Amino acid sequence: MPSRRTPALWPALASAEQELRGLRDRQAELEQLIGQARAVLGLKVGELSPGGEVVAPVGRMTLHEAMRHVLRTRGPMSSRELANAINEQGLYRQKQGGAVPAGQISARMNRYRDLFERDSAGRIILSERDA
Repeated sequence: MPSRRTPALWPALASAEQELRGLRDRQAELEQLIGQARAVLGLKVGELSPGGEVVAPVGRMTLHEAMRHVLRTRGPMSSRELANAINEQGLYRQKQGGAVPAGQISARMNRYRDLFERDSAGRIILSERDA
């Protein structure tokens, strides 16, 4: 049951939630425009752009798609390193909007054995079938 002792917080919370909805709407618009521009230019995720940068995904990805993208561009990583890279790039967020923890990376790796393996140093790598 919500606390009635802090009535001043209710308008601030409503305002913040409304602002966040607006930002998400704008993000969706920008992602669509970026996707359209990349299609016209023939740029694909993982390729090098004319500026020499790797083209990053735009929009919502599944966690295993984000893992594959990072591993393709950066190589083998520990669960913690992979989680940090995914969070830094904003490639995936949990349903409640939180950052992905390293434990979820390990769980997803174990669930998708056809996509991921561990190397001799214990780092996560793409399976030979997916590389």
